[in-house]
Amino acid sequence: MPVLILKPWVFLFLLLIPLWAVYLTRRLKRVYTKSQTMTLIFLKVLLVAVMVLVFADIRLKSFDGELNILICRDISKSTGDRDHDRIEQFMNRVGLGLSGKDKTGLIFFGRRPYTEFGLSKGLKPASAQADIDRSGTNIESALNTALGQLPGSGNNKILLFTDGNENEGQVMNAVVQAVRLGVEIWPVPLSSWFDRGEVLLERLDTPGSISAHTPFHVTAVVTASTQSTAELIILRDNRLWIKQDVELKPGRNYFKFRDLLDQPGIMPYKAIVNSSGDATFENNESISFTKGLSRLSILYLAQIEEPHLAKALGVQGLDVRLAAPGDFLPDLSDLLGYACVILDNVPADRFTMPQLEVLQSYVKDAGGGLIMVGGENSYGPGLYADSPMEQILPVFLDHPTTLEKPKFCLLILVDKSSSMAGYIKNNSKLEAAKIASFSAVEMLNPLDRIGILAFDTEYQWVVPVMPAEDRQAIANALSRLNELGGTDLYPALSHAFETLKAVDAQKKHVIILSDGKTQAADFQALVTEMQQENISISTVAVGEGSDRKLMRRIAHWGHGRTYYTDDADQIPRIFTGDTKVAAHTAIVEQDIPVTYRQDSDLLQGIAVDQIPVSQGMVLTYPKPGSRVVLDTEKGPLLCGWQYGLGRALAFTGSFDARWGKHWVEWTQFERFASQMVRWAGKKGRAALYDPLIQVHGKTVTFSVDVVDPRGGFVNQAGLELNILFPSGKQNTQVLDQIAPGRYECRFDVPGTGAYYLTLFDPEKQYPAQTFCLGIPYSEEFHTREVDSDLLFTIADMTGGRILNMDDSVEPLFGDLESSIRAGRPLWPLFIWVAAMLFIIDVAVRKVFEPLGSRDD
Repeated sequence: MPVLILKPWVFLFLLLIPLWAVYLTRRLKRVYTKSQTMTLIFLKVLLVAVMVLVFADIRLKSFDGELNILICRDISKSTGDRDHDRIEQFMNRVGLGLSGKDKTGLIFFGRRPYTEFGLSKGLKPASAQADIDRSGTNIESALNTALGQLPGSGNNKILLFTDGNENEGQVMNAVVQAVRLGVEIWPVPLSSWFDRGEVLLERLDTPGSISAHTPFHVTAVVTASTQSTAELIILRDNRLWIKQDVELKPGRNYFKFRDLLDQPGIMPYKAIVNSSGDATFENNESISFTKGLSRLSILYLAQIEEPHLAKALGVQGLDVRLAAPGDFLPDLSDLLGYACVILDNVPADRFTMPQLEVLQSYVKDAGGGLIMVGGENSYGPGLYADSPMEQILPVFLDHPTTLEKPKFCLLILVDKSSSMAGYIKNNSKLEAAKIASFSAVEMLNPLDRIGILAFDTEYQWVVPVMPAEDRQAIANALSRLNELGGTDLYPALSHAFETLKAVDAQKKHVIILSDGKTQAADFQALVTEMQQENISISTVAVGEGSDRKLMRRIAHWGHGRTYYTDDADQIPRIFTGDTKVAAHTAIVEQDIPVTYRQDSDLLQGIAVDQIPVSQGMVLTYPKPGSRVVLDTEKGPLLCGWQYGLGRALAFTGSFDARWGKHWVEWTQFERFASQMVRWAGKKGRAALYDPLIQVHGKTVTFSVDVVDPRGGFVNQAGLELNILFPSGKQNTQVLDQIAPGRYECRFDVPGTGAYYLTLFDPEKQYPAQTFCLGIPYSEEFHTREVDSDLLFTIADMTGGRILNMDDSVEPLFGDLESSIRAGRPLWPLFIWVAAMLFIIDVAVRKVFEPLGSRDD
């Protein structure tokens, strides 16, 4: 019986066997006798040769001159009768090409297949006699039926007439089976139902849920094949709301209408489009639902008056209270009325330690939500490292560093005027400055450089610029620093500039600490010149007598950070945090592409392929157990987790003009903002999350996650789903638990209309929730184009070819002897042979006794 070799190039690997055999001989002869060595080499070479046969895909041709063609003809509603005459002509040409031995069969299919006639000689003209459900397209079931009818011998082919738009089943399952059986599939594309003059109401967009009294848009998306006019009608709560004539251009047309809900509850919307030239009426309606919610209260802590994120949340109907960090008392009871607290680019030094501890308790113990928004004053640059806030957040604030760090030089200017002898909250300012300076030294790499310059009306070196490795010498020098004189910063800063210009370092940074007002000078020109030499400057103003305005300007001109504190205990933390930020690049400012990492309620209903780039971000890395939803090559952009009873969310980018211009201009920004808050916000006694409702054909899969107030999964809840059909009939489904906290059920929808789904617990331990599902028309009329990619894949995988209606049918019959898919594959047999050879090889090596182990 002749054979086919589908991958003959694999035999080239046999040329390497002699070289491999020589290598094995040299290696094995040291251990085994000559006869044992030859036996082992023979087994190994034979094993490799058999594996080459496996990968060469050798098949036994069983061709006996017989051709079997099963014709699968799609008669679902999406194909209609437009191509009926052309199909008949094509099939007549196929019939003329058949020989006396050839057999054909005919299968009609929609949602289910029906065999009009089985394999028999010749081709009989026929039309569908059975009452076939045409409301869906299940190509998989048609192909499986055809594969079951084809014989094990002969040259077997399937001629598939379809538009490729399956909405039930998985056609690739049948394609894989066809490949295994050596059956070729030859697709013949049918015309799309979307013809000239067609009008399709593609969808009606409304928000899934929104707070009452919040304006939103109702958008009707109408697709037309040609320029035309139509009448657009929208019903609101089954009452006429909009009726107007509209002009349609070819392609998609968007019609927006503004609405708001005056109370919580479910509001149904239905849109209808009427056009005189439209031939298909089944797709002229669409349904949508919006669930009105009670307003959520948000505490928004920021340093600017109108943050873009706060405005977006207000548009979405959330009750946003904008406040400065110091406006809330360190009392948990003050936060319990808020569903979520947002920190928008606020540095840690704007909070007291008791405030941060209350925020931690609010999330961990009271189940509140917390969102931190990035910026140059947040995360690591905001000095939240080693604070309660770092414990709350789902990201580490110290991003990993490489072994090769850039050379860094830190120069600290310490005010040693007489006022520094004073105390703040029973702590000496100068002693705190000494401790802070040494703490900054401890943050440095021993190869980095450090210099400490003290100033009053004059300046003196406490520690000349030197490597940071001799910590003891630096500590001794700092201990001898005493206060004296007035305050004149400019000469000291100018001298620091001249010193740093001569230092060989890739990064140079200055920290200025002062508690008083300095003499007037042209600081802007000096600092600007320093910045041009890539020297950054941060400033720390201590106490109410400090010149906070000047210090803030110096930091701005010097591209650094500015801090103010009236607590001497905070000075060391400020120094260490600023040194860490300056020594390691904690901020990236460039266009950063964003990658969608995993499914989450955070992005439900949002087009993830349209997520904008971020123009800057703070570098962090995710903690174990966190969920990175949006990622970049620099680190996570959006990351969340469960912290105690509540949730914390980290957005490391920003929504300001500096980093977030593209985000605030994004059409889905407002929805994204509200879904962040709703994800993180405080939940009730038990949260029945928005379910995942999937429709495939006429089968609906309803799944939902249930968690308790501590964030743990609720198991064995005994949930049920009451389904109210458009006809008024009801059905109750019991949800099966398929994973920890996850429940699921499936049910069929008999037709179009509105389905109300009420999730409830018969034991009444958890509150009932109602959801809505709208099916405006069959999926048959949703896809407008032929799925050419799918048809090409089917043909390519099985060895067939796409034939258009006007093509010649000769390729279907040509060169049957060399059909590359005909015949039975032999690789399973070779796999068994290889397995047996491997076992024999192992057994022989166990029996053979190595030379070195034999007795003399």
